[in-house]
Amino acid sequence: MAATKETPEEITPEIREEIAQFVKRVGVGQKMKAEHNVKDSFSNLVGGVLKLISIKRGRISCLLHVKPPILNGYGGMHGGAVGAVAERVAIACARTVVGKDKDLFLGELSLSYLSAAPHKK
Repeated sequence: MAATKETPEEITPEIREEIAQFVKRVGVGQKMKAEHNVKDSFSNLVGGVLKLISIKRGRISCLLHVKPPILNGYGGMHGGAVGAVAERVAIACARTVVGKDKDLFLGELSLSYLSAAPHKK
């Protein structure tokens, strides 16, 4: 890729420091807490923000609470959490029409983000 005004070939020390501070602020390089360093701990985060409202054949309704564990560095709901919630609810919905003896997986998931879901204190 050729350098442009927007993408200088050399990153200045000032820009490098700004980027380093950003990645530090969003948690890059932090040690993972022991309680999160277990298989499928992410499901606990996702499950902890959902409240089941109703179940019908082919339909699940849930209420989503945006809580601090699923916020991004800017204070909105993390895009990965949005996808994880969508996947969990889709699989639960599929379970209402497919027997327990059948394996399920979500083959493709596409999300378009218009704005972040805010955290209300």
